[in-house]
Amino acid sequence: MNGKFSSILVVFVLIGAALFMFGCTLPNAPVCGNGVCEIGENSLSLPTYCSADCGAQITARDAIAQGLLSVQTGGIFQTQEFLVSSGLAISSNQFSGEGFDPHSILFDKGNFSQMNSSLGSNNESSFIEYIGSETVKSSAKVYCEATGEKLEATLKISQISTDISPTALCGKLDYQPCCMVIMESSVSTPPILSVLVSDSSTKAALGNALVDVTPVVYVVTSQIPRDGNTSTGQSGITDASGLVVFKGLGAGEEYVVNVSAQGFASPTSQKVVLVDGSTYQLNFALDPNPQIGTLKANVSDAVKVCIKAPCGVISDVSLQISEDTNGVATLVTNGVADSNGNYSVDLPAGKIYVALVSAPGYVSATYNGIKIYDGQATAVVMNLNRQKGPANLNVFVYDANTGVPLTYASSRAFVSMLSSSGGTNSLYTNPQGLAEFNGSLAGKYVVSASAQGYVTPPTQTIIINENTTSQMLFKLVKMSVKK
Repeated sequence: MNGKFSSILVVFVLIGAALFMFGCTLPNAPVCGNGVCEIGENSLSLPTYCSADCGAQITARDAIAQGLLSVQTGGIFQTQEFLVSSGLAISSNQFSGEGFDPHSILFDKGNFSQMNSSLGSNNESSFIEYIGSETVKSSAKVYCEATGEKLEATLKISQISTDISPTALCGKLDYQPCCMVIMESSVSTPPILSVLVSDSSTKAALGNALVDVTPVVYVVTSQIPRDGNTSTGQSGITDASGLVVFKGLGAGEEYVVNVSAQGFASPTSQKVVLVDGSTYQLNFALDPNPQIGTLKANVSDAVKVCIKAPCGVISDVSLQISEDTNGVATLVTNGVADSNGNYSVDLPAGKIYVALVSAPGYVSATYNGIKIYDGQATAVVMNLNRQKGPANLNVFVYDANTGVPLTYASSRAFVSMLSSSGGTNSLYTNPQGLAEFNGSLAGKYVVSASAQGYVTPPTQTIIINENTTSQMLFKLVKMSVKK
């Protein structure tokens, strides 16, 4: 026995020596992940199988079955990669051989834009179907819990929401375990975001608008959790059609979109969550900034008589500014001029305005057709005329010899006023020999007086001022009687 063992040992020593002499070495163990599909990595039956080096060698159904069996008592399992080809359809009915009831498995398409997932008739089963034409790599994440209620809690903690509640298929207690199979595409299709900008007043497309797309926070889509990495966002300028398109934004993220354009007010930002393979369009209607001009008014007395400037200054001037729309005035603002009669106010440009100006002791005046231009000052000189106060004239008529007033009892006098404009005003004297002319009589007049039996005296000229009562005296000489 010892002799045989010694002989074998000698043989191995001689072989090793020979290999060393001729430069040969024993084969190394395969290394998974070095990019080379080595012997020992190319078969699922081998413990050293490496899908990273040798490609997907397992069917979708078997990979999912492997995941279900691995976590059927509860847990999360990431399957190996597998190939997905046109026409692939997997139903929860296909896993009865592994001991799973069709009610206990719920499929979700995850981030797989070319995958459909739905429930069978009467919620008896769940299935997925690949609707793409090209063969692509995929994998799946399998979640299992004892009941659908617990699975919902697990998905919520993992920030995963689905269109179908696990309890709707698995029930709370009836089917155990309750599993969710979420598909993951190895080839993602980036979302596309289009932003269309227009002028709200004209509805026309607004080109040359700046659009900023900025990620808000890490957000998980309704199908698949991301690794926490977010994109940096993008900016763009709208073309002549008001459109700008963003590609390459990160899926599974929430973005805030802001728009700005020169001459327009920026609208409220909009938020959007982007999902792989989806196309979105946001519409923004921007309001034009109001164009502003300035009205500069100076109000003064229409009669500027003074020794030194400023002349004709009016105090307590009030202005009422209205917009004139086809003859209809709509009040815009009220204001008061300063101590020098100056008034300034900013108004929307491109409109026609009316100014009503007033001051104590003056006749109010209206100024029409005031046009305001964007970024410019429109100067308007406004003059007010003083209100006409009472201007009266009292004319006394006496007998030149006796000094007795010519009255009704004796011989009343007839007094007439002729204005410079040709108007005439006439009265008879009262019992006191007085002719009282009252009213707004300011101006220049030629006054005459006559009485029966008296020589008519020469006319007199007088200037009557406002807020005064002027007086005039006529002495009439009696006519002599011929014998």
